[in-house]
Amino acid sequence: MSEVRNADSTAEFAPVVTGLQEVDNSDALKKIKTVYEQRSLLYFFSKEKTNWITRGKGNIRIQKHDESQFYQMVLYEEKTLKLRLCTIIHPANEMKANEGSDRAWAFACTDYSECRILECVDKTGLIIGCLSGRWKGQRPGLCHQI
Repeated sequence: MSEVRNADSTAEFAPVVTGLQEVDNSDALKKIKTVYEQRSLLYFFSKEKTNWITRGKGNIRIQKHDESQFYQMVLYEEKTLKLRLCTIIHPANEMKANEGSDRAWAFACTDYSECRILECVDKTGLIIGCLSGRWKGQRPGLCHQI
């Protein structure tokens, strides 16, 4: 293999997406309080492959909105900061211990993370796996109180 040193590149790079504007959402963020946060893995159930597939790894947060008094669960991917889970926690939704691991909880929810129109979202099965073992034998955070 030959190595090229001190070579100048004439390549020009252009942004793939243009016309983006920065949005000020500081007022909206002040109305949201994080009541629970835990580093975890998120899995979803693939109907085509009939098994669980990793959806993301990062801090899962349960947040409370001051004005509307509802709770939501969000997870942003660790390095890319992509939104991997965004769902409203409803009291009727039940978290069950996963049979395969004592550090994971399974639940069904409506995930709004990849959808622009709310009608296109179906209920999906998800599993949250705790990386530190903190949930061993107990439900995560405030889920039993909501």
